[in-house]
Amino acid sequence: MTRLRFMHSIMVGLRFKLFAPMIVVIFTACRPDPMGTAPRLLIVAEDRPEDLRFLTSPDVGIAFIRGSVDESGQLQPRTSALRLPDTRPYLIAIYRPAPSANAARAAQQIAKNADEHFIRAILIEAPAITDSLRDLLHQIKPRMRSHQVLGILTPASNCPSTDALKTLDVEEVAGSPAPCPGARRRYLFSPAPWTAAELDKQRASLQ
Repeated sequence: MTRLRFMHSIMVGLRFKLFAPMIVVIFTACRPDPMGTAPRLLIVAEDRPEDLRFLTSPDVGIAFIRGSVDESGQLQPRTSALRLPDTRPYLIAIYRPAPSANAARAAQQIAKNADEHFIRAILIEAPAITDSLRDLLHQIKPRMRSHQVLGILTPASNCPSTDALKTLDVEEVAGSPAPCPGARRRYLFSPAPWTAAELDKQRASLQ
């Protein structure tokens, strides 16, 4: 009887070792999206006059330049008009900090500027992954609203590696103009102010 129990324990242990990697893979693949109901397609509205009232479908969100930050950490708000649709689209605010902006002041200014219930996420434009960027992100995170998600907007050629991503403490990585590997959503860019025709053309090219 004792021998049978011993053999049963060994078999249970072997089964766990065999299936444990599979369990890890399943949980990783099923990891919830931090941005929840965010649409899979977002258009980026540069700091130029934009009239986006033609957007009536909830399957397209808007990521718009909301301000830039100078070396001292002072935020300069968007200067161009942005007209939004009445359908309450998913909104992401993008900020452009100077490479060596004062992190503490910049974080305070960005979080204060983005302290709106309609802003669902904050993206920090990041031409390169630097220690200054990491410092800024770490200081912004605790100042954000509880419903907001933090991310970066970076050139597709500079998408962070898995190891680098762990040091950034962000939930969203947006590639420009192409998505980063493993991205859950696509950000679209236009050289001129957005129109319904331009959006339709770019959506068609993705199919």
